Amino acid sequence: MERHAQRSCGLILFLGTHIFFVNSRLGFFSLAYVFLAICLPRLYIGYHYPTDILAGALIGAAIAFLVLSQSKITAFVEDKILVWQSRAPAAFYAIGFLLSYQIANLFWECREFAKLGILILQLQLDKVI
Repeated sequence: MERHAQRSCGLILFLGTHIFFVNSRLGFFSLAYVFLAICLPRLYIGYHYPTDILAGALIGAAIAFLVLSQSKITAFVEDKILVWQSRAPAAFYAIGFLLSYQIANLFWECREFAKLGILILQLQLDKVI
């Protein structure tokens, strides 16, 4: 199984399932969009195997269900995050934009930055040894 397909479909379906639990009408359209515009084209062009997409979908939906069924997580969102949104909307939306950008790119820049840091550490360790 290809991990990229599992991660990307899992993340996208996690978000779609989360929207579905919050607002069923909007969630239905977001899940339909995910399947029709993201998952099916990947299958059609042969970019991923059906089992990769299915595994990612199941993982994403299961995690969304587990997260939403926990009252502590819901209370944290209501108590901390929504209060932060009302107190500092500029910072909240700026960070929300950056987070959504990273989610859309599957944290590519963060991963590349981490690889660079590991490479620098390896070079430093080679100099010491």
